[in-house]
Amino acid sequence: MRQQGFRSTWLLLGLLGIGTSISLAQTSGTLEKAPAQQATTAPLSEFWEAIYLQGSHVGHSHGVYRPFRGNLIQSSEELHLSLTRFGQQMKMDFRFGMYESPSGKIQQFTIRQSMGREDELVRAGVVEKNTVKITKTQGNQPVVTKNEPWNDEALGLYAMEQLYTKRELKPGLEFDFKTFSSDFNTVLNYHVKVGEQQPTDLLGGRNASFWRVAVKLQKIGDVQLPAMICWVNDKGEVFKREQNIPGLGDLVFFRTRKDRAIPSGNAVIVNPGADIGFSQLIRVNRSFTNFNQTKSVQYRVKLKDFEDIATAFANEARQEVKVVSKDELDIISRRQHAPPATTKAGVKLPAEYLRSSHFITSDDPQVQRHAKAATGNERDPWQKALMIESYVHRKMTNKDYGKAFATAAETARTLDGDCTEHAVLAAAMCRVVGIPSRTAIGLIHVPSERAMCFHMWFEVWIDGQWYSLDATLGQGHIAGGHVKVLDAHWNDTDSFLPLLPVTRLLGKLKMDVLSVEYEANAPPR
Repeated sequence: MRQQGFRSTWLLLGLLGIGTSISLAQTSGTLEKAPAQQATTAPLSEFWEAIYLQGSHVGHSHGVYRPFRGNLIQSSEELHLSLTRFGQQMKMDFRFGMYESPSGKIQQFTIRQSMGREDELVRAGVVEKNTVKITKTQGNQPVVTKNEPWNDEALGLYAMEQLYTKRELKPGLEFDFKTFSSDFNTVLNYHVKVGEQQPTDLLGGRNASFWRVAVKLQKIGDVQLPAMICWVNDKGEVFKREQNIPGLGDLVFFRTRKDRAIPSGNAVIVNPGADIGFSQLIRVNRSFTNFNQTKSVQYRVKLKDFEDIATAFANEARQEVKVVSKDELDIISRRQHAPPATTKAGVKLPAEYLRSSHFITSDDPQVQRHAKAATGNERDPWQKALMIESYVHRKMTNKDYGKAFATAAETARTLDGDCTEHAVLAAAMCRVVGIPSRTAIGLIHVPSERAMCFHMWFEVWIDGQWYSLDATLGQGHIAGGHVKVLDAHWNDTDSFLPLLPVTRLLGKLKMDVLSVEYEANAPPR
């Protein structure tokens, strides 16, 4: 059976897409490469799935499991998606592979992630007792190797495929299992609960009754991701899996034949209604133009079933958050003006915002060349930050929504992407020239759509205070059209875990514009 877990995609799609792929590339460890004839060995099991989002056929997945020399199983799975994001095609590829024991204990694994970009992120892991040695490569970045804690109870791909076949399914049956999550790059616990037999729709208009099985991931911080529903027959075989992704709709995997899983010619036709960019817009009651010339904008925010609504958005100098009720907030977002011209002496810089990291790759030579080209001989930190914002805005002329989240190193070479690429490149360039920086994630007003859209910009630390800039817009400031949710320095991670709190808002958020105040010298609107 296929579950959430090793090949989980919820967080990736919920945050506007990414992709993973896994191969059986040999990692440094105790196992030998499979011999050439290994591919002809009869598989223990194999499956094909057709993947649908909002009723549109958007991809397929395939898994095959073979005996391997000695007493091991060679497991490989792949998942391919083709989506539309703001009218542009986004391709995601997920490949997973491993060697596991007959009892499901993982010996080695390799994960390859492709996010509609040139550089592929590869994580290769070798399990040794209670640790896993993970080697990470991506593009021309240096190879990184580190040891991480490992839970030996983590199940491999074939063990999860067989999870229900050795159990007598009945209503109320509950059990837990653990596996490696590619979304969070760690071993996590999943809880399974078997419900009643119920009818469900299958491909081709068929309808049949199966056990309805809910699989729920453990809570991550204060975030509970939605359960995956599996439809299982009496033999423990999964015929269908579905998961509601807030803000996007139902993602459904139908077990089927290869010719139904892959459309003819390998082309995936995406219904325009399944555009994952437009699907996540937050429609508001009114729009306002020249939003970057506003002095302040007041919003009424409604959030259903939110544990602590006061923590949903950033409450800071530029943005004031007031709790109205357990389901409502008022947010006043203000224009932030430039810092004082005088620089405070002896202010210690926050070192964690100067480090190079997986996404904010300030140690990359091309990033460093851009930073020096942008700032020249300028010495004032704020002026350097403004120069970098302007430089990134001018150089990145190709607004490519087909990329989900490229690193600053890749963006420095391609000079294309959307707001995430603008933000990480600008933040990395700031770190190169000694300006502490981070990214901010939130919402921005889109007048043409009368909506708020999820967005990323960057912030710089000047004389003990954070100032926001937006390289996507290149205006030298932000104003009431930006509503901040959180910020992140992106150290010590190559996953999207820093963005996880944003998922608490998906599918729950409603916003209205209560008032708009413009600067005195703002142009007509």
